[in-house]
This record gives sequence, structure tokens and C-alpha cells, in this order.
Amino acid sequence: MKRLVTLGHAAAAVALLYAVLLTEAALAVPTSIPGKVTDVTLYRGQAMVTRAITLDGPGGSREIVVGNLPEQVVGSSLFAEGNDQVEVRAVRYRTRAVSEAPREEVRKLDEQIEQTSTQIGVNQKQKELLESQRKYLNQLEGFVAPTAKTELSKGVLDAEALERITQFSFRQREELLEKRVANEQEAKQLGRELNLLQRQRAKLTNGKSRTVREAIVFLEKRGDAAEPIRLSYLVNRCGWSPSYTLRANEQGEQVLVECNALIRQMTGE
Repeated sequence: MKRLVTLGHAAAAVALLYAVLLTEAALAVPTSIPGKVTDVTLYRGQAMVTRAITLDGPGGSREIVVGNLPEQVVGSSLFAEGNDQVEVRAVRYRTRAVSEAPREEVRKLDEQIEQTSTQIGVNQKQKELLESQRKYLNQLEGFVAPTAKTELSKGVLDAEALERITQFSFRQREELLEKRVANEQEAKQLGRELNLLQRQRAKLTNGKSRTVREAIVFLEKRGDAAEPIRLSYLVNRCGWSPSYTLRANEQGEQVLVECNALIRQMTGE
């Protein structure tokens, strides 16, 4: 009885551990959450941008990805903050290349390239077959010529049979010549087609990629309720400079000073 109880407990423990591992594996998959810009503080040469993100889902260890960061983001400036229910463990910055080539056009070109490559393979097999036929004719002639010479010396030559064999050989060689010429022309045409398709594909895919900038936030969430977090970072190529306008009356007794800010924004945000 004790042994049965022990085995039952062990099975239950294994099942529980398996369920926990499945849950952790599901939570380990990064979740992509779009953020919304809520605050911008503009300095003379940079700006501090803050995005608000709502974190849904169950509690536990989480890894979320905030994408579409601007081109001029300063990766080392990324930081995130949560609240009493969300503890931010770390923030990591990464970039990755994303292809923007038209998938349907590339797929069609790939199909055409595959078909042309198959035709080139068939053409090569036909060339090998023609070469085998040529070698066979050479062997046949190598057999017939000595036999005819021997029969001629003995005075038993079958002239009609020799003529038929000779005409057969010449007809076969003429047909082989026509087929080899057609085979070579087809090989050249298929080679040009394949080269053109490959150049079209290279032109279509060359430079058709962009760099995606993302922040990966590692955090611990307590509870299942939706909780907010804030992601902040610096961006370059922006700022402001003062512009003054002075206006005075005719007597010069009063002067009105106006101060404006000239703002530049080339961050990609």
C-alpha cells in the first residue's frame, strides 16, 4: 500500500511539474505590444520620449517587445518603469533587418527559376542521351567496317546489307546532328532565361529591407489585472533655438520683445 501511495504521489508531482513547465514556456514567448507616445520633453539637442504600454495577461515573468522605435533612438538611454504590481527587471535594445521585397512577385520569380532549372536539367539529360547514341553508332561502324573488309576479301560480301547499314548510319548521324544543334540552342536559350530571372530577382530583393529597432523589456507582473508601464528613451536630431523679435514705438519709449522657439524634428519618430 505504501508503495502504491508513493507511486501515486510521484505521478502527481510529475504531472504538476509538466504543467508548470508548459506555463513557463508559454510565458517565455516574447509578447509584442505597441506603445503610444504620451510625453515628449524637448531639449536643445535631444528629446526625451515616453511611451505608455498596457500590460494584459496573467502574472509572472514576462518578456515584451516594444517595436517601431525611431531611427534616431539612443539605444543606451532606454529605461522602463512600472508600478507596485509590475517590477521591471531589465531593458535591452536590439535591431534587426526586415525584408520589404514584394513576396508575391518574388514567389512567382522563384517558381519560374525552378521551372527553368528543371528544363535545363532535362536538356542536359537529352545531351547525354545524344552522346550515348553517337558512341553507339561509332561502335556499330567499328564492327561493320572490319566485317565488310573480311567478307570482301573472301568474295562473300552482301552489298545490299552493307548499303542498308551504311544508309542507316548516315541517317542516324544526320538526325543526331539536327538534335544536337537544337539541344545546344535550347541550352543557350534556357541559360539566358535563367540569368534574366536571377537578375530580376536580385534587383527586386536588393536593398528592399529596413532596420527595425525594438526594446525588449523583462519584467515580473503580479496579478492578472491590466497594468501600465512606461518606456522612455532619448532621440537625436531634434531640438530648438530661440528667435527674438523687437518692436519699438516712434519715440522709442517702449520696446516689445517677443521670443519664439524654432523647433527642428528629424528623429523619425
